Amino acid sequence: MENGYITAGFAWRPGSQIDVKRVELLICRAEDIYQDHFDNDDVTVENLKYSTYNLEQWNSEGGSFCVCPALKPGVYHFVFRIDNGEQRELTISDYYDRTFLGNGRAVNYIEVLANNKKNLTRAHGNSVNVNSVSDEKHQSTKMSNSKDSHCEQDQSNRSCVLF
Repeated sequence: MENGYITAGFAWRPGSQIDVKRVELLICRAEDIYQDHFDNDDVTVENLKYSTYNLEQWNSEGGSFCVCPALKPGVYHFVFRIDNGEQRELTISDYYDRTFLGNGRAVNYIEVLANNKKNLTRAHGNSVNVNSVSDEKHQSTKMSNSKDSHCEQDQSNRSCVLF
């Protein structure tokens, strides 16, 4: 943990969406169930209420996409924005815990704890070590002052662990 930020791993696995061009993580601090910052009509513009991170495809033959942003401790709501080249849609993952907002939207959520790395994501039976296939850095300064929020939990391997 550096400067109060913790590296948290997020992954999205394509299910029936075979031809995925881009996957983004849209994440914001959880406020209350009546605050829906993820507007379906707003999927093509940037929103100042959430941070956006591009996920990298970590298997060169296809498969899962991942990103490891640096987050402050707290509870976060998040969704994934999937771009197939023709349209963009918001979706959630079955891998993470989910909840419903007051308007009925399903969102994933995560609690980032400062004292226990295993609580960064849902306690799942198997953990997955995610290694990046590109050297590209993904930056976001909306939620943190960290300009280096790519997968770098282990500086030598550029990897993060999803639990």
